[in-house]
Amino acid sequence: MKDARFVAALGGVFVVAIVLRAIGLAHVPDAMNQDEVVNGFDALSLARLGTDHHGNAWPPMFESFGDWVSPLLTYLTVPFVAVAGFSEVAVRVPAVLAGLGAVLACAALAYEATRSKAASVVAAGIVATSPWPVALSQFAAPPTLVPVLSAAALLFGLRTTRRDAPGDAV
Repeated sequence: MKDARFVAALGGVFVVAIVLRAIGLAHVPDAMNQDEVVNGFDALSLARLGTDHHGNAWPPMFESFGDWVSPLLTYLTVPFVAVAGFSEVAVRVPAVLAGLGAVLACAALAYEATRSKAASVVAAGIVATSPWPVALSQFAAPPTLVPVLSAAALLFGLRTTRRDAPGDAV
């Protein structure tokens, strides 16, 4: 696949991924569930007060309905709710961005594994259009980050194992 065709194909897949994840973001799902609400509220509280809803200053973990959740999505949500306020869109945009990151990370992972630009476009297309990754990208809860972080970790692992000398892995 020529470079211009590869870039155009990958760009087209990425545009489809954006459209599928952004359409109806404020309305699909119909309302925020409790995980999205507590994530958004903690992010807003951090933006305004520097504490979570329990009054803990910049905590390493967040307590949510009697359990403890990963803080990464909440911290990623802080700038969006700080600028746009507490809304479905502001809370869900980081999830959309994570979903788009998963498309790119899977494309890079497929290329790294196969050295095939066609395989890279196909992998990106699968992640961009499959119903579960699309739905997960519109849901602002910590599991939303699993696809992008998993693909990035696999990509990093594959790239570091392909280095010629141990010093090259950095």
